[in-house]
Amino acid sequence: MIPMNETDYSDKGKWKKFVEDYIIPLRDYTDALVEYWNYLKEEIDSVPFNEIENEKDDNFKTILLGGVKENGDYSERSLALFYHKFFGARLSNLQEYLISQKEGVTSQVTGAVEESEFMKFVKNISEKTKAIVGSASQNGLIDAIDSETSKIDFAEFIKEPEKVAELIKDFYNNALKITVNYNPHTLFLWTIRKITRRYLETAYPELREEEKFEALKSFVGLEKYFEPEIEEKTENDKKVKRDYTIWHLPENSFGGRVCGLNEVIWEYLGKEDFRKDLDFLFERVIDLRADFMERVKKAINDCKFPEYVRISDKHKMYVPRSGGSYDYLSTYIYTISGIILSSFRYSGYSTSGNYHHGEEECSINLLQLFDDLSPLLFAGVINPADLSIQSNNLQIYR
Repeated sequence: MIPMNETDYSDKGKWKKFVEDYIIPLRDYTDALVEYWNYLKEEIDSVPFNEIENEKDDNFKTILLGGVKENGDYSERSLALFYHKFFGARLSNLQEYLISQKEGVTSQVTGAVEESEFMKFVKNISEKTKAIVGSASQNGLIDAIDSETSKIDFAEFIKEPEKVAELIKDFYNNALKITVNYNPHTLFLWTIRKITRRYLETAYPELREEEKFEALKSFVGLEKYFEPEIEEKTENDKKVKRDYTIWHLPENSFGGRVCGLNEVIWEYLGKEDFRKDLDFLFERVIDLRADFMERVKKAINDCKFPEYVRISDKHKMYVPRSGGSYDYLSTYIYTISGIILSSFRYSGYSTSGNYHHGEEECSINLLQLFDDLSPLLFAGVINPADLSIQSNNLQIYR
C-alpha cells in the first residue's frame, strides 16, 4: 500500500483549504497568462512589422527580434525565443524580413501570435480549475466567489519581461503542487477513483465511521459503481455486500475533476518536446507520471496482477492481408453470477487474420478478484477506467 499522510479526509474545512490554497491560485495564474496572451495577440498578430517597428513601443520589436542572429537562428537564451516558445509570438516570415533588411527594402511581413503548446497547457488547466471551483461551490465546500482576477498592467510586462517569467514560474510551481506527486489531498482522491468499501477502510480507517464516510461522499462526489447480488439474510451477508460494493469518482464530480486536472498536467509533462521547451526557464523538468509510477511499483512490488483472469486488449495491431489490414483485438467478457464469475465470452483476430470467438465456463471468486485488484487500482497500476462492470458483465483492459 502507498504510504499516506495521516489526516481526516472527511473534514470539510480541510477540503475548503485545499481549494483556497491550491485550486484558486492556480486558476488565477492561468487567467493572467491567458489574458496576457490575448493582449499580445491583439497588439501583434497580423499587424505589419513596419507598423510595429515605427508606431509601437520598441519593446514589441525586441519581443519578436531580440536575440535573433543574422542567419535567422535564435540565440540560446534570447527574448524572442522565450516569447516564441511560451506565447507563440514571432514574425510571419523571419527569413523574408532578414532578406528585406539586407536589401534595404520595406518588409511585407507581419507579426504573428499562435497558440503555443505551453498556452494550450495553460488553457487546459484554466478550464479544469474553473470546473473544480464550480463543483466545490455546488458541494458547499466554498462560498460562491468572484471569478475575476486582479487586473494586470500588461504594458509593464512588455517593458520588463522578467515579470512575465516570474508569472510563468509561479504558474508552473503551483501546477506541480496540485499533482499526486506532491499533494496529499490529490493523492487521496487518486487512490479512491474506483475502490471497494473494504479496501477504502483498510487504507483510511477513520472512514469506517458511517458519518465520516457520508460526509466524504457529499464533498468529493463518491458514487456507487457496483454492488454484488447477495441476499441479506444474515448480518454477515450485509457486511460482505457492504464491504465489496465498489465506489467511484465520476469524471464530473469534484474528486473526478481534480483527478482530471492531475491527468492533464501528467499528459503534458510526459511529452519530451514540451519538457524541453520548459527547460528554458526550469531545471530538471521531469515526467511526473513516470516518476510516480516508478515509486508506486517499488512500494507495492509484492502485488501482482491475478493470473486467473484474462485481459482484453484495447491496443491495435495491424495484420496485412490481401493489400488490406485488420484491427487485431482480443476481448474477454466475464458473466457475474452472484459472487462468482461463471463464464466468459471471447472474440478477436489471430495474428494470421482469422477471426475466432466462443464461450467457456469458469468459476472465479469475484470477491477474491476484487481483493487482488484493489491494491493495483488504489495505486493506479491499473487505470480504474480499465475495470468495467456493466449489466453483470465484467471486463478488464490493458
